[in-house]
Amino acid sequence: MDEKKNPLPTDVQEEALDTQTAEREDVGSPAEEAVPHFVVDEAGNVNQTASHIHSSELPACEEPFYRAPVSREDGKSRKGTTPLWYRALAMLTALMFFLAVTVVSGTVAYKLYKEERPSTSPGLNVNTTPYNEPASDGEALSAQQIAEKMKPSTVCITVETANGSGVGSGIIMTDDGYVLTNQHVVDGAEKITVITLDESRYPGKIVGQDEVADIAVVKIEASGLAEAEFGDSSQLRDGQMVVAIGTPSGVAFGWTVTVGHVSATERVLEVTTEGKLATSMKVMQHTAAINPGNSGGPLINLYGQVVGINTLKYGVGTLEGLGFAIPVSHVTDVVNDILEYGYVRGRPMIGITGADLTAYGAQMLGVPRGIEISFISPGTYAAESDLREGDIIIGVNGQEITSMNELNLVKNEHKAGDTLTLKVYRDGETLEIDVKLSEAQSQ
Repeated sequence: MDEKKNPLPTDVQEEALDTQTAEREDVGSPAEEAVPHFVVDEAGNVNQTASHIHSSELPACEEPFYRAPVSREDGKSRKGTTPLWYRALAMLTALMFFLAVTVVSGTVAYKLYKEERPSTSPGLNVNTTPYNEPASDGEALSAQQIAEKMKPSTVCITVETANGSGVGSGIIMTDDGYVLTNQHVVDGAEKITVITLDESRYPGKIVGQDEVADIAVVKIEASGLAEAEFGDSSQLRDGQMVVAIGTPSGVAFGWTVTVGHVSATERVLEVTTEGKLATSMKVMQHTAAINPGNSGGPLINLYGQVVGINTLKYGVGTLEGLGFAIPVSHVTDVVNDILEYGYVRGRPMIGITGADLTAYGAQMLGVPRGIEISFISPGTYAAESDLREGDIIIGVNGQEITSMNELNLVKNEHKAGDTLTLKVYRDGETLEIDVKLSEAQSQ
């Protein structure tokens, strides 16, 4: 049988093999291991040759889960190859934008809500429109018009205490049931009933009270009430007409209207209530008749505005026509503090207990007249000062004084945290001692 020959001449095959080897040596390829390779020629003969495996011939593998971006020819990253830091930055930016939009939209919505819905925080709002000059015919109200305007804003207040019962008057401050009255009207009350002009009765609750100013605020659960308008009492002048409305002796004589004139815009009275030490009050004197039960009721100017809270009458001997009211301008801050906090913030106290030395007592002891300190309250600034029990206070802030009432008048013109300079007599010497005012406890 004839031997089959390779179709390519031997010299050609050898030349091709030598050429491939030279190319590998030219590019610096490392020596590669020959791998047996079997080839079947056209005649069916099986021939063994040498072949090599190159990296380009390796089978394709799956790409790893994380891989660096591969740039395209146009310079853009291939889809799905964005770096993680870039994605995180984009997400953070989007979140910041969302939060900003939420805050802005919420703020706008709240402002619109507040504009459409009036504030529910109560307060004593004083109309400061100047009324110094005599009113022209078109501005002032008659006594009848004042009564028609203000009767619905005046209430009768009955109280029950451990010692009995009492009656007073009040002023409707807000249409949702905040009522202004005197502190002494509701002092010690265990039950409070507020009666409106139509004789509706509501249980009342004390919001707050201040004994120093003789002011209290009572709340009833009601709506649509006729709230009063308050005016600037500092603009009153002696001789101007005023109207008082109240419930002397209760509902039987309820909503009594009396007319008078301002006698003096400012008086200082020493008041003693139920055996308590006398306190000094700055009040307005007028001639409109008031009686027990008028306390807490309104004193009204020519424009139907409340300018005072009737509080007491001078009942010594046969004197008549001496009624007194607390000016509204003196208690606006007091009322607003009570409404917001339930007590008067910054109400000052020295922190001492003392007794007034009479002229006779001072002469017998051989000391000047003044206030003898019998006790200094622990925890107050007075306890930290140079004051001592037994000291006699004879002056304050350069003003000579002889009684606790005079000292309190000066003290009450200041607030907690202010400093008073007390002139003190001690063991034959006169000293000046600075005392910082403490904050009095709420009533």
